[in-house]
This record gives sequence, C-alpha cells and structure tokens, in this order.
Amino acid sequence: MTTPVTPGWADGSFGVNAKSAHQAEALELVKWMATPEFGQLYASELKQLSAVPGVTPPDPLLAEMAKNYAANGAPYTLLVDFRYGQPNGDAVFRDEVQKMLAGQTDPKAVAESVQKGVGQWFKPGN
Repeated sequence: MTTPVTPGWADGSFGVNAKSAHQAEALELVKWMATPEFGQLYASELKQLSAVPGVTPPDPLLAEMAKNYAANGAPYTLLVDFRYGQPNGDAVFRDEVQKMLAGQTDPKAVAESVQKGVGQWFKPGN
C-alpha cells in the first residue's frame, strides 16, 4: 500500500442511567453534547477530533489529521485486533515507538518489528 492511512477511533460514549434521580437534566446534557456547539468546543479546547459532524478543528495539525482521516481513515486495528496473541502487537508497538522517540530506531524499523511480531500469530483471512 502506498497511500498513508490515518487511524482513529471513538474512545468513549455517553448515556443516562435509568435509575438517575436527574434523568431529565442528564438527558439535556447528553443531547447538548451532540450539538455543533459542543463539538466545536471539544475540538477547540481539548484539541481532539470530535464525533459531531461538521466540526472544524482550529489547530492546524489536528485539522490535517481530520482531513487525512476523512480521506483515508482506518480503524485503530493495533489496539482492537492485534493485542490478543503473543507477542502482543500493542506492546511491541509501544516498546518500539519509545525506542524511536529516544533516537534508537526509525519508523521503518518500528513497522518491521510490529510486522514481525504480529506475523508470528496473525494470519490475514483466518
């Protein structure tokens, strides 16, 4: 594959407890959290991608990430699919990225290490 992909995922959800003494207020809050106003605040203040459609991140790097994710998004498969065998893909990736950030390796070597580790037990199509 020559087209870079940008992984992403939703790391939380919100709901209202059926036994809450303040169901109406909680429901009002959750409904507001689905509005463009909240979505824009979320992206602007937390510098995170918002799940609310139509939000434009003001941070240039986050805006570029959002654009790339929209064009070539991919699920966060390392977390979801590659942590159930040995060696654990998530652990291999974490360790290799730490080495990369310390200047002990490069991105290509990180990818090769993850491929080698996960390739020991993960077989596509099975």
